[in-house]
Amino acid sequence: MKFALIFFVYLISKVSSLKNLNEEIIPISIISEKDIVFIVEPNQIYKLIIENQNYLYHFEEKVKDILELNIKDNILDSDRKNLYFEKGDIVIINRLQNLKDYVEFKISAIPIYDKLNSFETIYEDKLFSIKSEEDSIAYFDSLDKNSKIFISENDETNKKENIALAGNFWKCSKGKTYLINVELFDISILRKYFYSINLNSEINVKNDEQNFIYLQQSKSYIINFEGNTMIKMIKLSDITFDSTVVISKDGVELITLKRKQPYFELDTNYNTRLTFEIKNSNSFLEFLTEGNSEILEDISV
Repeated sequence: MKFALIFFVYLISKVSSLKNLNEEIIPISIISEKDIVFIVEPNQIYKLIIENQNYLYHFEEKVKDILELNIKDNILDSDRKNLYFEKGDIVIINRLQNLKDYVEFKISAIPIYDKLNSFETIYEDKLFSIKSEEDSIAYFDSLDKNSKIFISENDETNKKENIALAGNFWKCSKGKTYLINVELFDISILRKYFYSINLNSEINVKNDEQNFIYLQQSKSYIINFEGNTMIKMIKLSDITFDSTVVISKDGVELITLKRKQPYFELDTNYNTRLTFEIKNSNSFLEFLTEGNSEILEDISV
C-alpha cells in the first residue's frame, strides 16, 4: 500500500495540467533559423510552440528542471530526458514560477534535411539532422579521415554510433529524426548521402543535383542523363565492390562494373537513357563530374 502511494505521488509530480493557467501564459512561436538566447523571468510562464518544420531545436540542460512538454490537451510531462524538439511540440517553461532569479539559456537551431547528395568541405564541428517521409539510406564519410561522424536517433539517452569508421550504410525509418554529429580533427571533406531506398525504376540525373545513387540488388533501373554536360564518369564505389552493375543502352550491353573494372566513361552518345541491372548485392554508384574532379584522387583510394 505504501508503494502504491509513492507511485501515485510520482505520477502527480510527473504529469500535470495547464487548466486554469492559460490566461497567465505568454505564447511564443519558435520559427527562427538561428540560435536563440531566451530569458526566463521568475514570475512568468511561457508556452514555446515549435513551428518551423525545417529545424530541430535543442534547449540547454540548465532549463531541464523548469521545462515541461505539453503532450496533449494541456496535459504536461515533466520527465524530460530529451531536450530536442520538432514542429508541433509545445514546451512549457516555468509553470511553477518558483525561480529566485532570471534564467538565460540558448535554444540551438539545427537544420533538418530530407535529402542529401553532395560533398562538403568543413572547417569546424558540425551538427545537423535528417528526416524523410520515406524509408531511406544514409551514408556519410570523411574522405581524408580528418573527422569522425556519428549518428543517433533524436534522443539524448541513445548512444551515438560512429558510422564513418564502420563504413556502413544506415537504414533510416520514415518519419524518424536522426542527429548527425561531425567531430573535426582538421579541415575535412565530407561525402553526404541521404535518399529514399525505394527509388523509381526510372531516374532523372541532372548535372548538379546528384553525386551518388544507391541501387538495390536484383532490380533494374533506367537512368536518364538527358541534357547532361558535366557528368563524365560513373564509378562503382569501393564500399560496394561485391556488387556488379550491367549497363546497357537499347538492349546492348556497354559494360559490367565490378571490383576490377569500377569505372565507366560517358561520352556524348550516352547522355540519354541507360539501363542499370544490379546483381550480387546493393550498389553505391558515384557520378564523377568536372565540378568534383579535384577530389577524384581521394575518392578512388
